[in-house]
Amino acid sequence: MPNRYDFWVHGIDVRISDWSAVQNRHLRGWGTRIVQAQGSSNWFLFAVPTPTVLDGDDATCHGLFLSGQIDSKATIDRVTIHRSGDGQPLGDWQVSLSARDLGEWYDLGNIACQRALTLCVHVKFDGPGNGEVQFDGVGGRFEEP
Repeated sequence: MPNRYDFWVHGIDVRISDWSAVQNRHLRGWGTRIVQAQGSSNWFLFAVPTPTVLDGDDATCHGLFLSGQIDSKATIDRVTIHRSGDGQPLGDWQVSLSARDLGEWYDLGNIACQRALTLCVHVKFDGPGNGEVQFDGVGGRFEEP
């Protein structure tokens, strides 16, 4: 029977693509809260710890998780997953996530885990007023045969 492993990065590890519209960033023990100006958008990037070999066996990745909250003045409209060195995303989801807790799963099937993975989250800050998104963490589910 295969062994399952879940690896997580904390929400404070988020990378912000464009700082120009960010009004505030709060780093806390539970993650990162971003406040951004109405009418703007941004990409938020998470590098996910990626095992390539577990106990001498090649690892596979089944998908990635996103945990956090988003208010009614912001909308996550796109999520992509990239593997370093690949020109095209492994997954690309058009979504509409607003005014809710985030506990999202992005399924990759059963891909070989040979290089680093990045989860990219695009957020539109629709308003009225500044919008907020909070990232608690991002994780991956991995398996060895």
